[in-house]
Amino acid sequence: MRKKLLALLMVTLLCVGCLPIENQLFNISFDGHDDAYEFEETRYKPGQKVVVYFTAIGTDTDYKFFTNGVEIAAEYESEKGYKIEFEMPGNDVAISYKTTNTMEPTNNGDGMMNPMMMVSLVIDGKWYTLSEEDNPTAIEFFNKVSSDGLETLTMADYGGFEKNTDLPWSLSTDLDTNMTVNPGDVVLYQGKTLVLIYGENTADYTKIGSIDLVSDEMDELKKELAKKKDIQVDVVVEYTE
Repeated sequence: MRKKLLALLMVTLLCVGCLPIENQLFNISFDGHDDAYEFEETRYKPGQKVVVYFTAIGTDTDYKFFTNGVEIAAEYESEKGYKIEFEMPGNDVAISYKTTNTMEPTNNGDGMMNPMMMVSLVIDGKWYTLSEEDNPTAIEFFNKVSSDGLETLTMADYGGFEKNTDLPWSLSTDLDTNMTVNPGDVVLYQGKTLVLIYGENTADYTKIGSIDLVSDEMDELKKELAKKKDIQVDVVVEYTE
């Protein structure tokens, strides 16, 4: 009886290997970066259309995408990210990407390049990259932090949608405007109060930056901030060499 079962198993395995290629399923993989993509399936038959979206998009960055090492065109869609579309071949496909920084340092006139400012927000010990706004108030704020320093801030919860604290100095309020802010936005209120948004609100603010996170990561940060009454925040300004 055991011999018959083993023989039946061997025949079954051989038959699976003999399936017509059009009926076999092949895998797509993402070079270990599954969380950077949105997709519905990872197994397809040859000839099926594969559509995935690359959502982990950073500022000042160009992207190239590859399937099994061969570059493939990707169309950018503002709502979702880069759309990667192809017909599944009769083999497994590995999707990967490469990035190129497009921010160019400026020349200061004597052949030397001016250093670029990089801003981070450290929330309860976790580091987050902050994209600063290009307006006079934001420039004034980050220059002041860079020159004078800023002690660790204790930011308290307010309204279930933001953390805030008063700064040791005031800044211009000329740019205050009634705006709707979203999770990850960093704003000033009345030139004196620093505000980190984790919900939504509409008020007279001056936006000075926003945290760079993809949607899933931002959702996690929102949950963490909502659970805490107070947070400890450092604003770190550094410069490239």
